[in-house]
Amino acid sequence: MENSSGNQISKTRYGHIPGKSHYGKSYLASRRIFSYAHQLSVISQYDADSILEIGPGPGLVTQALRLEKYRVTTVDVQPELNPDIAASVLNLPLDDSSFDLGLCCQVLEHLPFQKFTDALSELHRVTRCGLVLSLPDSSRSFSLSGQIPFFGRFSFQVAIPTIPPPPFPESKLESMGHYWEIGFKGTTLSSVKQAITSSGFRIKRSWRVNELPWHRFFELTK
Repeated sequence: MENSSGNQISKTRYGHIPGKSHYGKSYLASRRIFSYAHQLSVISQYDADSILEIGPGPGLVTQALRLEKYRVTTVDVQPELNPDIAASVLNLPLDDSSFDLGLCCQVLEHLPFQKFTDALSELHRVTRCGLVLSLPDSSRSFSLSGQIPFFGRFSFQVAIPTIPPPPFPESKLESMGHYWEIGFKGTTLSSVKQAITSSGFRIKRSWRVNELPWHRFFELTK
């Protein structure tokens, strides 16, 4: 299967999982660099040494973390992406509390939502401090940022909910391999937060990337 950019989406027993060709120039040209910066920023705030990265994608964050002397272990269900461990996030071959932090960004939407809490529960089991999580959020929002002399920079974002939420478009499963996204019927922000807390994690904070509001982050602690 290929998406609209010609990037490959492979169907596996675990869902529609991006293959190696998915991470081409068009993938990196979509302001994702801002999302990567948020991943690195959150991790830098922790006294962590070992990082478990689920779905490393093109490997930019992996390399940046390793340059900063973090011990990063990558996991992906696609062997062709050359992860350190080829396994499903639903069944990690790791001991309890094996890693200080987990990093799982733009990954779990490739699994049916019914498996979302199970995946997070497994990440809760193998991490000691918490998890940096990001998910696609298709709900409408308005954001504004800038700088005021003598006051410094400011930024705010306001969600514009759709009532009732629309059904999830099947075209996104075909083109992107996504089973769900925040903002659609059945996977509203409140239902996603409830699923997160059911896994054992606590939500310390949640925010959207101003330059790429489709990416919503969650900083989760134990």
